[in-house]
Amino acid sequence: MKISFLTFILGFFIFLSLNRHSKSGIQNYHSEIWADKAGYYIYLPAFFIYNFQVDGLPAEIDKKTGNGFIVRDGKIITKYTYGVALLQAPFFIICHVLSKLCNLQDDGFSLIYHKSINIAAVIYSFFSFIFLFNFLIRYLKKKVVIITLACLYIGTNIFYYSVFETGMSHIYSLFLFASYLYLGPIANEQKKPIYVFLFGLIIGLII
Repeated sequence: MKISFLTFILGFFIFLSLNRHSKSGIQNYHSEIWADKAGYYIYLPAFFIYNFQVDGLPAEIDKKTGNGFIVRDGKIITKYTYGVALLQAPFFIICHVLSKLCNLQDDGFSLIYHKSINIAAVIYSFFSFIFLFNFLIRYLKKKVVIITLACLYIGTNIFYYSVFETGMSHIYSLFLFASYLYLGPIANEQKKPIYVFLFGLIIGLII
């Protein structure tokens, strides 16, 4: 029952996000790969598709995606680090494989790649709250934890960045800090190498 309810919640918010962007199109300021969001994202197609060779990129793709990165002197220049792209990578890879299998445009900037970002943001926000719940339940009563998380969701811009501006860094930062809080006590108590490694990885991504 609990798993079914959580699955329903996850599916509902994925639907909300996909529906929100269903008429956004691509290469405009409403889209998921635009301006700052493109600056975070560019690492993925650059690495997995173009091997950082700018000659293969779609013509004027930096301008068409809002100048979040610059193509100049044979280089891709972005002021953003690759943390967001690293977290988006599993969704990008799945999307890229599906694009090839289904004979869809697989240049890294077509519609299906935009949708993968929507799904990624919802899933990371979902697990952020799962981790926060499991952290807080150590110290507070269940009712207090639920009220606290509800206030956090309603009183902040988490909904906006998990459904509307899915390509921005906010949700991914939330996930990392929630993971930090969740894994910290576990790594300290159990001392297992896997937990220590994951905790260190999370700290590295946060930094």
